[in-house]
Amino acid sequence: MTTPPTEASRIDLINAAVDAAKGLPPRTLDLRWKGTSQTLPVVKVPLAATVLNPRSHRIRGELESRGDEADVVTSDPYSGEAQDLIARILRETKGFDDIKAALERDGGQRDPGVITHKGLLVNVNTRRVALGDLGAEYIDVAVLPADTRRTRRSPMLSLISRWRPTLSRLTRSRLSSCSSRS
Repeated sequence: MTTPPTEASRIDLINAAVDAAKGLPPRTLDLRWKGTSQTLPVVKVPLAATVLNPRSHRIRGELESRGDEADVVTSDPYSGEAQDLIARILRETKGFDDIKAALERDGGQRDPGVITHKGLLVNVNTRRVALGDLGAEYIDVAVLPADTRRTRRSPMLSLISRWRPTLSRLTRSRLSSCSSRS
């Protein structure tokens, strides 16, 4: 079982990654937030600085269907045991092996994910698990501002929720075009 770092440690790791990227040519992701365009830094953060998101639509649905097995996620979603269960669920998801193969073939990610400043993945949960399985140590992510709050009406998180299906369609499109070339 993996023991994830504390929230404070994750924040420190992410802040260090953001600080380290300041001297490099900028890589950013533009999202609309609070009625304006927000440019977020894209940085490489250690996989260990991220936690899988039990509230992700894909993960939440699977957890609901697992009954008592999911109690560990309900009681302590960021514990090693809960994170291991979420990772196992993602590995069992249809298409996981295709995503993993695409990451391996492409030498890593093409598109960055999005995380909170505390390391909670907003999207790219499946890619994060696949990268870890491939032995990667880092993941490319845009870091949401510290003042971003999870609310029902959060424009930033709402936009990312709409953005995620687009990325999924792009990933499926890439995967199907790669399969047709084989």
